Amino acid sequence: MFEPGSVIYTDGSAKNIRWKEVAVSSAAAYQKAPNGTQRHMTIQFPRSIPQSAVAAEFMSLSMACMR
Repeated sequence: MFEPGSVIYTDGSAKNIRWKEVAVSSAAAYQKAPNGTQRHMTIQFPRSIPQSAVAAEFMSLSMACMR
């Protein structure tokens, strides 16, 4: 999905992790190619996966490595 040779920006975050009933984690990866094409991937973690900023950061890195 992402083009080789262009920078890929990543981020992951979590909110309300103290309260498991409302906790949420998400991750994203974004790339803007030299020709102006924008590519992105986002994911919100399902409740079955532990909600944490650390897990979200690792997921964003994993998404950047996908092709």
